[in-house]
Amino acid sequence: AERLRLFIQVCKAVQHAHQKGIIHRDIKPSNVLVALHDNSPVPKVIDFGVSKAINQSLTDRTIYTGLHAALGTLAYMAPEQAALTNQDIDTRADVYGLGVLLYELLTGTTPHDPNRLNRAALDEAIRILREEEPPKASTKLSSLGVTATAVSAKRQTDPLGLQRLVRGDLDWILLKALEKDRSRRYETAGALAREIQRLLDHEPVEARPPSTSYRVQKFVRRNKASVTVAVTVFLLTIAGITGTSVGLIRTIRANRALGERNKELGEAYFREALTNVIFGNEAKAGEVIRDARDRELLSDAQIEMLEGQRDLYYGGAGDASDHLRKACELAPGAVLPRAMLVTAFALGKDLGYMQTLEEAEMLASSEKLSVVDKLFLGQARMYRNTESGLPLLREASDEWRSPLGEAILADALTHRANETADISLANQAIRRSQNASAWLTDSAYATTVDLWAHIVFLRLIDPTDPSHGRRASEASKLAQRLEQFPNCIVGQSVRAMYYYEAGDYEAVENMSVSPTPDYIMALVKYRKQDPSMVERLRNGEKQGSNPINQWSLAYTVGFEDSSDAEIHHIYAELHQFRAGYEKWWLPESILLLQHDHEFRRRECKRRLSEVGLSDWERLAVRYIGDDDGVSAEELTMKGAMNGRREEARAHLIIGMKKLLLGATGAEEHLLEAS
Repeated sequence: AERLRLFIQVCKAVQHAHQKGIIHRDIKPSNVLVALHDNSPVPKVIDFGVSKAINQSLTDRTIYTGLHAALGTLAYMAPEQAALTNQDIDTRADVYGLGVLLYELLTGTTPHDPNRLNRAALDEAIRILREEEPPKASTKLSSLGVTATAVSAKRQTDPLGLQRLVRGDLDWILLKALEKDRSRRYETAGALAREIQRLLDHEPVEARPPSTSYRVQKFVRRNKASVTVAVTVFLLTIAGITGTSVGLIRTIRANRALGERNKELGEAYFREALTNVIFGNEAKAGEVIRDARDRELLSDAQIEMLEGQRDLYYGGAGDASDHLRKACELAPGAVLPRAMLVTAFALGKDLGYMQTLEEAEMLASSEKLSVVDKLFLGQARMYRNTESGLPLLREASDEWRSPLGEAILADALTHRANETADISLANQAIRRSQNASAWLTDSAYATTVDLWAHIVFLRLIDPTDPSHGRRASEASKLAQRLEQFPNCIVGQSVRAMYYYEAGDYEAVENMSVSPTPDYIMALVKYRKQDPSMVERLRNGEKQGSNPINQWSLAYTVGFEDSSDAEIHHIYAELHQFRAGYEKWWLPESILLLQHDHEFRRRECKRRLSEVGLSDWERLAVRYIGDDDGVSAEELTMKGAMNGRREEARAHLIIGMKKLLLGATGAEEHLLEAS
């Protein structure tokens, strides 16, 4: 909103110049300066007219006539200026320039690619300006990829939020200002300013999508010769084969119906194949994929998605990511492979999952989602916020009653229950997971989700509750059932977690499969006072950065006199995982495990200069960095206002700091956190 208000002032400045009989003809960012007046930003438009261009030589940025009369900068030039003549140029050329300026203000780039314009021959550049329609600003944002994150950060939002802001009225305002036909633009810069003000005041704007008839007229005008030939042929054809056309229409309709039927068949087969790949064992998954290739009912992208899902549960997240990346390349506009890739990245501790989720969300905002899209996008959202994916997952589960829908929803409910300590959600998760297990018995995935739901339920329920014994017995049977799926990596990790939480440390150590997580083995050895736990964590960390291992190692070696250097190293490593794991942990908190107070204060100060922290996290970093303006009471109170998780984090940070400084009350806060 602040940028738009500044833009209104720019429009008013240009309007004032127009009233004085001056046309700028070269409106661009370098000709708009922003200065502070009474601590408020005030824009100033400079370089009116062409006087400063007379003695400059021809460059790739500004076009001049033979008389050195500046016509403007290519990327900001109105189509009528591109005729290489100053005749018949009026104030609406500046309205176009203002439109380009606003487009760049919102998207970080101009409507037409400046690099393409500068590389093109002059005639081609002029043709682009006069004939090619620029993409809508929201469409441009969705195509920026990684750049969109930087662009949106500078505008204090995220890519999806910026796209939502621009889509709709702002899109149409920009398209009206950038019309090739100047008679369809805003008449004056003042009119454009008033339109933006209406937008800010939440009033109806004048700009509207162009009518169908107008779009047809523009198409005919651009392709006059081709349209003339086509119309002539069409009229001759109609005159000669009126009777035959009825048969052709019937044939077309029949072919269309057949095509739709084949599409429906392919989608149904894909859903069935996907279910079998995820719920079957490794051999069954391979059989399904081979069958899918033989039938040729699926696209190459769908085959890669099936391969990716198989490897996610029976191979490894890295192998799964390779297949899913290829699926994304084969289906560049599809939500599904990107949603699947988010889960593969997150399970494999790959930092790319937040950016991939943003890409999936952008595509989802402009596409009609299939039920499978909804399932996997809802699952992907869980890794950003455990609550955000639930509405979409419930909708998909209601739309397609299937074991896959039940299992994915159960997994999401379990994560949410674990985070909020909501026993009712844990009960819902168990009901859903048991539905999936009953649907497809002897399934590694269904059993894994069911055991995970039971683990969280047992964490939350009072041991004296009558249901505790029954659920504990069910969990034990589920863990035993997972023994028959030794290659199901996720399943064995959950099984190891169950044995650890049940206190059966021998069972964890006796698990011969490699996927047993290092941090769980370290916890087991910690419980048994086995010093080899530290070496196990260090070795695991050397094999590949894993934030869970690193956190465990930090807390294991913390407070030792010789540990400061190791804590500093872990802190640096954890920062690369910050985007994905800050919602659970705050990297700065481990600085309370070392003794270099100046290092701790300096790092917290540096972190506060960056963007991306929530209000509570910013408060926590200030507290960790010894900001006298933040008390333990305020941190706890604000944490409680943000939910149970933040309250626990507050108590943990306060307890750790008191422990570091030798203050009283540390144990009280640490017990409260636990």
